[in-house]
Amino acid sequence: MLIIISLESVSKAFFRAVEDLGFNKDIEDRRQKVVFHTLRHTYASWLVERGADLYTVKELMGHKTLAMTERYSHLGENTLKQAVSRLDESLEYSTFETPKVEF
Repeated sequence: MLIIISLESVSKAFFRAVEDLGFNKDIEDRRQKVVFHTLRHTYASWLVERGADLYTVKELMGHKTLAMTERYSHLGENTLKQAVSRLDESLEYSTFETPKVEF
């Protein structure tokens, strides 16, 4: 059984959910409101936060340039801290030895 769902019905359902959940309540600045396009930004950001490199995200998003992808892939506040923590952990557990220098 093939069920055809129109873009209009998906869009209406999305806006109804946003309204019911109160995501845009008391938000005056239209740039801060949750809209259907917000999902695209969220998708890109989640990919980056979960370790996808920007080139991969660029291809998945269908962007022509990395600059456009960077506009979409917003980092959460903990993402940079986590990156530094991963580096710290890898250095802490690395097995390389400090070279011995003789004078």
